[in-house]
Amino acid sequence: MSFDVVIISNGPGELSTWVKPLAEKINDTLPEARIIICLVPCPYASGAEEEIALSFHGVSVVLSVKETSKFLFSKKLPNNFSFKEKGIIIHLGGDQFFTVMMAWRTKFASVVYTEKLVLWPTIIDKYLLTDQNIYANARLKKVSATKLSVVGNLMADAVSQELNPQEIRAKLGLSTDSSIVSLLPGSKPFKVKYATPFFIKIADYIAKKSPDTQFIISQSPYTPLNQIVGSVIDQKCISALDGVSARYGKTEDNNVLVTEQGTVINIIHPDYQYEAYQVSDLAITLPGTNTAELAILGIPMVVLMPLDRLENIPIEGFIGLISDLPIIGKYIKSFLIKQALKKIKFTALPNQKLGQMVTPEFTGTNILPVEVANTVYNIISQPYKRREISLNLKKAMGSTGAVKNIIVNIIDVLLKKYPDMEILETNNNFSDWTKRESDTES
Repeated sequence: MSFDVVIISNGPGELSTWVKPLAEKINDTLPEARIIICLVPCPYASGAEEEIALSFHGVSVVLSVKETSKFLFSKKLPNNFSFKEKGIIIHLGGDQFFTVMMAWRTKFASVVYTEKLVLWPTIIDKYLLTDQNIYANARLKKVSATKLSVVGNLMADAVSQELNPQEIRAKLGLSTDSSIVSLLPGSKPFKVKYATPFFIKIADYIAKKSPDTQFIISQSPYTPLNQIVGSVIDQKCISALDGVSARYGKTEDNNVLVTEQGTVINIIHPDYQYEAYQVSDLAITLPGTNTAELAILGIPMVVLMPLDRLENIPIEGFIGLISDLPIIGKYIKSFLIKQALKKIKFTALPNQKLGQMVTPEFTGTNILPVEVANTVYNIISQPYKRREISLNLKKAMGSTGAVKNIIVNIIDVLLKKYPDMEILETNNNFSDWTKRESDTES
């Protein structure tokens, strides 16, 4: 019996690290499932989400934000498309209210994967949690244990080391003898625009202390090359955080940026995003999904949170609308962001999970590039220090297995909702796979 698996998601990070690995494994193990991705609003969207979601193995249909919203609020669907009679909604990003609405419209079962909040326990069939801390908090709020399941961190399944580091370096046209520092300004347009010139200025300072260091920018699938190049020639972007300009060029292996000082930054194609992470001795990054991905791989990082241009940071929801008001809006936004930041002790996800600063962070206005460069140099020049940070980062993010645990829960919820779906209990693909996974873990 065929059924729909409807995945609710929103931004680049969620699609790459949550949706992709889960959708691919559902397709491989539950061939009766038709996988549909419904995009919902995200203030950090790059504009490429629909196209990239369609490229995921096993995905049959992607509804745009407009199409999803239209269905939720008017029940109208695109021509030649309709939902099946049976199915399940899986929340993998965005406001949980959209999942509640989708479950109500379709009458499907529903599960929510979450790192933080359990908001609708009387409506959602099951909450799939990343760790025991969220479970404990939910139980303290009287959420029934039958509604909760700790499944682990999906990112650990999305990010895996598959190649020898030396082979990767050769593949990417990088020297096998020198340290590599990754510059990761993110995938969201406003981050790329303002952070890239600033990160390149830091690279200039590092190059002065360590001339043999290699620099790379791992281009996100959601970021077009012209956005990266444009940021280092646009004076407004350069001056926002007092960065530096660079000129664009090409080598036999890569696109490159070259600063006036002569520092060369290799731009690594999106097809090799994780390979670029894996060969990095250290990364300079903004807060976000990158910090979790790097931690899973055990890559030390220096996390920067510049607060010089708060008015340029998007905010979702009603507060976001208020902050867009003429004249006073930017002041309201700056105030609200400052208030929110007072409650945040750490910006890097691994530091948050461990409750201590295992990898360095810089937060505030007027972050000095030379100080960041000195911190980077102190880490890359001390192998034992790098190894200590690496081990602590891996400890923070946990092990693989979330995909398997989520699919087990999906089947459990479906069978409770639709007891006649016996085919799920005897699916040979799924049974063989779970056995292999269990044998591997033991």
